[in-house]
Order: sequence, then C-alpha cells, then structure tokens
Amino acid sequence: MEFSPDGKTIASASRDNTVKLWSTNGKLLRTLTGHQSSVTQVEFSPDGKTIASASRDNTVKLWSAENGKLLHTLTGHQEPVTQVEFSPDGKTIASASRDRTVKLWNWNFDDLITRGCNNLEGYLIDNPDKLEELKVCQNQEILTAAASTLVKQGEESARNNDVEDAVEKFSKAKEWNSKLDFNPESKAKAINLVVQGIEAAREGDFKGAVEKFKQAQQQDNNIDLNPYTGKLDDNPEVVARELTARSFVTQGIEAAREGDFKGAVDKFRQAQQQDNNIDLNPLTKKLDNNPEAVARELIR
Repeated sequence: MEFSPDGKTIASASRDNTVKLWSTNGKLLRTLTGHQSSVTQVEFSPDGKTIASASRDNTVKLWSAENGKLLHTLTGHQEPVTQVEFSPDGKTIASASRDRTVKLWNWNFDDLITRGCNNLEGYLIDNPDKLEELKVCQNQEILTAAASTLVKQGEESARNNDVEDAVEKFSKAKEWNSKLDFNPESKAKAINLVVQGIEAAREGDFKGAVEKFKQAQQQDNNIDLNPYTGKLDDNPEVVARELTARSFVTQGIEAAREGDFKGAVDKFRQAQQQDNNIDLNPLTKKLDNNPEAVARELIR
C-alpha cells in the first residue's frame, strides 16, 4: 500500500486483481479494476495525479488519481511485474519484472495528449462530432477550423430538408467561432427555401420558384439563389427564369429522344419564352435556337 503525496489518500494493491483508494479515516473512495491477475505494487506519481500499479498479468497500468480512470497500460514484460516506481520529476517510470529486466518508460501525460491530438487534428476537423466528444483536444484554433465543417454540414442538412439538424450545426459552429455572422435558424430556412425554389423551377413552375426565392431572401438577404454557379445570384426572377428555361430544354431533349417531335418543339418554345437566348441543344458547340430543327436533329 502507498500514501498519496499529500497524505490524504491510501492506495492498496491486492491479489483480488484490484487497486482500492481509501481516505485516511478508512472510507473506500473507489476501486480500480482492469488487471487480469494479482496487483503486486501500487505507486503515486510525485504530483499525486497518477497512480501506477504493477501486476502478475505482466503489465503496469496508469490511472487518474482524481477519478480512477485508466489512462494507459504499459505492455512489454514477459513475466509478472513486481515493482514500479516514478522518477522524482514524474516523467519516467521504472518497472521490474520476473523476466529479469527493468524497463524504463517515458510518462508525460500532457505531452502524450498533445501528440495524440496533433495526430488526430485533420480527422477531428472533418468530424466535429468526434471533436465534441474529445474535449481534451479542443483549442480555439481547431474549434475555429471545425466550425467551417459544421457550416458545410449544416448547409447539406438544410438542402436535405433537415432544418432542425442544420440549425443545431450552425449554432454549434457559432459557438466555436464567434466571428461567424449569421442567424442559425434564418440561414437554415433560407437554404431550404432556395432548394424548394430550384425544385419548383425544374418542374416548370416559374411563379412558384420566384416566390420561394423571395421567401429565402426574407430569411437571409445575402443568400445565393443558385449555388451551382460561381457567382452570387440574388435576382429571384432571373434565377427562376434561367432554371425554368433549362428545365424545359431538358424536357424537350427527353421528348425528342422518345420520338415525340411535337412535344419536344413545345418544350423548346416554352424554354424560349423564359429565355429567348437559351441554347436548345447544349450538347453541341454552337448556339441552337430553332425548336423544330433541334427536335428533328435529336429524333434522328
């Protein structure tokens, strides 16, 4: 058994495979379980934060003295470990074993955490849910980077009609990066309304598309009404007309390929009503603007 450096806690090793922590008045504080065989010795680190236990299961285990959590298991001995000791600065651990060896182990928990978090940095930025769980790796730099991922995930959720999840992700992103300037609920609704507007335009519903786009702008006046272009599109009528025209062109091409000459011509003309400069056959390099000619060529 061993006293903690401050003399307030006693650690006891036992053949029941456990380490128990006690107060000096005899109250059991917690039981450390995990060894597969008898615990032969127990030792506190000089700062009292870590407990090392040697065992007949050929390992040394390191535990948090504060909460009893298993921090690490040192493996490498081929026979039972009979003795374990911290160096005076607490950065090195020596273990003696019946395999006739003494092993020295580097032990700097803060350094181990830092190195582990650094190795996981890219993964944690791409997976904010894991970063949320692994609070020990959180710092302002990685939180700010992960906030960008949360924004992208929120936008995707909003496009997929999951506004609630989008709001949650946008809110968390703002919590991690206070420089983000948007209202989570308004942003989520605006993106979702844009998607509805695009769907309406693709179905040939010009009026419905314009209405959805205007509703989106009421939620966020900086919303991009057509995220598929490289520029900011903020004119509801222009975007709706362009998308509706393209939709009619697509429908006309499909009708022509099915041998429906009249139906193809009708769709191409509807496209031109929306945009008289629309290319009726984007599969060619020239501008095709003759509905009958394009329909006839596609039917061939």
